[in-house]
Amino acid sequence: MERITRPETLEILSCMGIELPRTTRLPDDVLDKRLRDALNYSQHKSGLPPSLDPERLPRWPQGRPLFKMLRKVDLAEVREIENAERAGGVYERELFQDVFWDLGQTMMAIGKALDSGRTWCVVQDSEQTLAVLLRFLCVVCVDSDTPGVVLTYWAINNETGAEGADWICMQMRRDVGVTEIKATVLEMKLLLKVLAMNARLLPPEYKPPKDPLEKHFKLSVLFPLAPLSFDVLGKLNSDVGCALCGKRQASRCSQCHSVSYCGAGTSSLPCQKADWPSHKQTCRSLKGGHWVTIPFRMSFPGEPNNTILSYHSDIPTILDEFNYTLRKALGAENGPPPNIHGEKTFLVKLQAPEGAFLIYDRRKSFHSVFFWREDDPTIYDQCIAEIRGPRIVYGGRKMYRWARRTGDFQLSVCLDREPNTVIKW
Repeated sequence: MERITRPETLEILSCMGIELPRTTRLPDDVLDKRLRDALNYSQHKSGLPPSLDPERLPRWPQGRPLFKMLRKVDLAEVREIENAERAGGVYERELFQDVFWDLGQTMMAIGKALDSGRTWCVVQDSEQTLAVLLRFLCVVCVDSDTPGVVLTYWAINNETGAEGADWICMQMRRDVGVTEIKATVLEMKLLLKVLAMNARLLPPEYKPPKDPLEKHFKLSVLFPLAPLSFDVLGKLNSDVGCALCGKRQASRCSQCHSVSYCGAGTSSLPCQKADWPSHKQTCRSLKGGHWVTIPFRMSFPGEPNNTILSYHSDIPTILDEFNYTLRKALGAENGPPPNIHGEKTFLVKLQAPEGAFLIYDRRKSFHSVFFWREDDPTIYDQCIAEIRGPRIVYGGRKMYRWARRTGDFQLSVCLDREPNTVIKW
């Protein structure tokens, strides 16, 4: 089985919310560590014991469904599901566009197979060039909300396909129900990486009996998979150093000030020059831009800034009961929204309902935060003039702009420059 390549590592990290330039010179081992850290966080492994002995742990309660336990959704997705249901539809998302989200769907399919009494399954791509064979041994109860699916697995390709077919035939003689899960090759490579990482949690003395055709199979365990929390994203996205090589940053791009590079003066030129093909589009759209400071809040003017807008207010189109619940779950009533971007420049959407701008980023790390005219009339009027002025788009209802987080409740926004990039949210 081929290892995950460098470009594939960057793609997976991006899907998990960790943005690094495609031209980065960070060493392969540094990128791999960041991916391993992200995968560990996504399984909440820091809360697990260092070793899990399936022979001593209690079994997951029979009849308690695993379908939704093996993949956790983040609150932004919960909100999208809720909105779709309120509109009388069903939340749908296209497969094979986001490898980490796809892996979550595979985890749900594994849970469904277990709920149906299946003892094995096959994960493979549509061209059948690669497959991962899984046989479930048991499901242990790590804690009240954390199942651990103990299994044995083997990845097969065209060269080993005949042996894999023999194994499948043997399984079908005992369990005729077939669970075939479609996946991309990259998703299977990611699944195999997770399995290899998790195998270390099983004690070496744990050696359950193997079937006759399982001499190549390995033991591992799967835990629920979840999107990275905002505090983890902030940790993994911050302190990345030079945008290209990762060394200690010393200077920003002199044209747009949106990215940092190592060295100072001419010593930063090698990395800055190498990063130019990736950075130039953003740089040109920001060069000479008019930056304004926008204060935002999660409350009405005059109230403490950490007081969430009540859904009993007279602006239900802006914030309804679900958004209220969402903000509470994010812990927003106890402090400012998390900063997952560090000092990086990122895109924000500014929507202009009556009385206040609604602001959020692509990952909705801050959501239902508002810029009220009372907080800065001059800047507010500039924003209104921009959203309805010569560069008007979307009927003057919203605009996208580059921003930087400059305080707990403060953004610096490049007001007069439209992003020169494709935006799909």
